[in-house]
Amino acid sequence: ENPVPEDPIIDTSTPIVILATTTVNLTVATSQETFSFPNLLVTACPETDISTVYTLNAMCALKQSGLTTDWTMSGEYMFLNSINSYANNWPVAVWNWFSNLEYGQTALNQHPLPTTTIENLLLTYDVLPLKISTNSSTPVVDSTTTITVEEFGFEGINAVWKPANDSNISINGGTEPNENGIYSLFITSTDPIVVFGSKPGFIPSATITIFPTAVTSPTTTEPATTTDPQPPAGGGGGGGNTNEPVSQEKINETVNKLITFIKSKQENDGKIVDGGTSDWLAMSFAAKNI
Repeated sequence: ENPVPEDPIIDTSTPIVILATTTVNLTVATSQETFSFPNLLVTACPETDISTVYTLNAMCALKQSGLTTDWTMSGEYMFLNSINSYANNWPVAVWNWFSNLEYGQTALNQHPLPTTTIENLLLTYDVLPLKISTNSSTPVVDSTTTITVEEFGFEGINAVWKPANDSNISINGGTEPNENGIYSLFITSTDPIVVFGSKPGFIPSATITIFPTAVTSPTTTEPATTTDPQPPAGGGGGGGNTNEPVSQEKINETVNKLITFIKSKQENDGKIVDGGTSDWLAMSFAAKNI
């Protein structure tokens, strides 16, 4: 007789933990080389070297990139010492980091990564970034659009963005000098225009595309049809206009009133106003058999 197999024993003492994940665009740049990790999948990691708490933070992205990193822990903060062979060497060169080109204000392990958007995480060593903007991405042909190239730097201990003096701007592959960081571009056609900024000692800016639009003719509006204003119905001075035919009874009533008024002005000798007027009124009276 075959033995009845026993039910498998399932260990439920250790719960299954599903760690949070997200995606980031990670760039690590030095004056010598650049490492790019677009759409890097990042999984939550211990918040510090000795923590049992897992969070989804910027340090996780760097550790999971495959680059060799070294850190110093101070309390709840993990400070970056080096990436590969590039170690902090104050004041010659140190690591800086940016989130969507906003300068990082805390340790990387304290910067949470978003889960609903893709963050652009940038780390730099002995170089700093540029950024570019335009006052219109759809300028009209035969107009001028302003392109601004800015450089990141420090004024004392304050992090600032300022116009990138003596930089260059690339326009559809050609290079133009940009003396004060602000470039006026005259739009001559509807062809797309690809631009980015560059400057020695800085990371080139992102590339932006401008899409000019044609000049549109003003819309011709047909003049509105106007009609002579009509007096209010029931008003004085001949009554209102209701666009309805006047009855013969109303006409006769009005004529009789006029004749009565004229006869009241007739003098004893039969004259009304003057001889000429009397003649015309006499013919009118005769027509009415008066």
